[in-house]
Amino acid sequence: MNTGCLINITILFNLFYGGFVTLTFTEIFSEMGKSFNSRGARKYTENPYHRLSDSRINDPDKKRSTIFREVEAKSIVNKVESPDLPFYYSMNPYQGCEHGCTYCYARKTHLYLDHDAGLDFESIIYVKTNAAELLEKKIRSGNWEGDVIALSGNTDCYQPAEIKYGVTRKILEVCLKYGNPVSIVTKSGSITRDIDILKKMAEKGLVKVHFSIHTLNDELRRNMEPRASSIPLRLKTAEKLSTEGIRVEALIAPVIPGLNDYELMAVAKELKNRRVADINYMLLRLDEFGYDVFEDWLEHCYPDRKNKVLNLLRSVHNGSTTSTARNGRKSGKGTYSEHIKQVFHLAKNTHFNNVIPFEFQRNEYYKKNTSQLSLF
Repeated sequence: MNTGCLINITILFNLFYGGFVTLTFTEIFSEMGKSFNSRGARKYTENPYHRLSDSRINDPDKKRSTIFREVEAKSIVNKVESPDLPFYYSMNPYQGCEHGCTYCYARKTHLYLDHDAGLDFESIIYVKTNAAELLEKKIRSGNWEGDVIALSGNTDCYQPAEIKYGVTRKILEVCLKYGNPVSIVTKSGSITRDIDILKKMAEKGLVKVHFSIHTLNDELRRNMEPRASSIPLRLKTAEKLSTEGIRVEALIAPVIPGLNDYELMAVAKELKNRRVADINYMLLRLDEFGYDVFEDWLEHCYPDRKNKVLNLLRSVHNGSTTSTARNGRKSGKGTYSEHIKQVFHLAKNTHFNNVIPFEFQRNEYYKKNTSQLSLF
C-alpha cells in the first residue's frame, strides 16, 4: 500500500492509561514497508482478551507496513504510583512504538486496544494529536501545581512518528509557555530538532534529558532495537545536547545478564567522554507478554546464549523470568544482581565521582499561576 491510502473512522475506545477517547484517525501506510526482519518482534502474540486467528499468528512471511492512527484523547497526564520510579506524573504522546525494542515493558498496553503485544505494538502507532491542548487545559485548570512530568512513561516520545506529527514539540512549547518542568527519556537522535526549545527550557531549569544507551555494540542494538537510533548517533546527540547547555543524564537500561552486563564500565567511560552529567541503570524486567517476544528473539538472534541469559534472568528475579513486582525494578535481587550493582557503582565512582546535583526550577510556574496574580 502507498501513502495515498486513507481510511477515516470515528469510534469510542478505551486507551490504556488514557481514559475513553474518540478516535478520528487516518491510517497512513508508510513507504517503509519491510519484512518482519526489520522489526524487533518476529511474530504476532496471542491476546488473552481477544484470541487472534491461527492463520495470522503463524504467518511469518507477511510484510507489514507501519500504520499511524490519529487519536483525540480525553486525558494526557497520568499519575504514576509505582514506588521505584523517580517521577509522579507521565505523559505519552504516542501509544505503540516503531523502535521495536524486544524487551519493551509497554507492549502489553496494546492488548487493551484489541491488538497483540508483538508485531501490532511496533506497527500500529496511536498518535494523540490533541495532547498539547489537553496539557494546557490541565495546567490552566487551577488544581495543577507544576509538578515534573516525565516524557514518556511508556513509549519513546521521539520515535519516528514524531518526525511527521511533532506532538512532543507542541507539548514542550506548552511547558515552556507555563514554566512546567519536564524530564525526557529517549533513545532517538531526532530530539536535536527541538534544541531551540530545549535550550530555552534549560536556561530556566525546566528540562532534563535521560538518554538510553546500554551498549557500545551497534550490532547488538540493531538486533535488539531495529528501528531506534544507532549507538554512534545517540552518543553524538548526547554530546550535542550537553554542549548546548541542556542537562543530559544516561540510563544504562536494560542491563541484560549474560548479554550486555559486561559493558557497564566501558559504557560509563564513553558517556563521560561525551559530557553526560550522570548515569543510572536498570536491570531487564519482563512481564508475561514481553517475555514471549524476548525469548523468541533470543532463540533467533542469540541461540547460543539463550539458556545462559534466561537462567541469569531467573537468578535476579526470584527464580522467575517474568516479574510484575513494583519494588526492585532497578536492581533485582540475588547474588548476580548484587554483582551487577557493584560493577555499576565501581563504574560510576570511577568516571562520575563529582556529579553536580540537578534540581528542577518550579518558581516560573507559580509566578504565572498563583491565585493572587490572577486577580489583576
